[in-house]
Order: sequence, then structure tokens, then C-alpha cells
Amino acid sequence: YLHCTYHSVGFLLYPVRMLTLDIDELDKEFPGVKSELLDDLEAVAGKLFRNEVDTDDMVAEVSDEIMKYLKPGPHRGPVSVKFIKKIQEGKKPPWAWWESIGCRHFPHLARIALRVLTKQVGIGAVERSHKVMKKVSIKPLHR
Repeated sequence: YLHCTYHSVGFLLYPVRMLTLDIDELDKEFPGVKSELLDDLEAVAGKLFRNEVDTDDMVAEVSDEIMKYLKPGPHRGPVSVKFIKKIQEGKKPPWAWWESIGCRHFPHLARIALRVLTKQVGIGAVERSHKVMKKVSIKPLHR
């Protein structure tokens, strides 16, 4: 359903969606989307944690944390809701919730969210990256 694994994870971990997303209802409307989202999250976790000593344990932690994240709990308290309203108004970036609130409740998910949600998207992101790299020069190899 979604374009790539990083888009799936961004969709799943976008803080505003936390308050409105019912993944089981979404799965009824679009059968298989829940397993696709969770599989994509595990795939991204595996990539991001691949150099860790206990990669499999960390991926398992991510699986546990996402199920808690999707259910009501202290991470959906008044402070969190107020913060999310600022994201909706464009006053805060989505990754800021993970940096200040999400990391306390879901440390492994927060690492992934910060990595995914801070990425620039769209065609302009590629152009900006190339603009920065234009100033980098590599000496040609002489054979």
C-alpha cells in the first residue's frame, strides 16, 4: 500500500496520527496493511540497528514498543496532546515530539522516529543534498 518502508514507518510514527490511528480499523478497510506496516517497521529497525550487538533483541523491543505506542497510555496525556497541536499548527516539527516525550516512553522507537522523521522529503531534498555535495571534491585516481 505504501511506497517504501521508510514511508510506512513515517506514516506509523507521525505523532499526530497517534491520536487518531486505529490500526485494526485500518486493517479492516485495507486488509493486510497492518502486517505490512509492522513488517516495514521491523525491516527499518533491522537496518538501523544492524551494527548493534543485540540487533534481534532491539528489533523485538521495537515490536513491543509499537504495540504500546498504538494504545492509550501516559504518552497520550495532556502535555503530549498540547505538543501535538503545535505540530498540527506547524509550530513544531514532528520529530520534536519523539525527542522530548516519545523517547521517555519508547526509547527504541524514538531512535527510529528521529532518524525517519528528520529526513527531508520531496524532490527539493535531493537537490539540496546535491548542492551541498557539489563543494566536495575527490582527487582523481591515476592508474
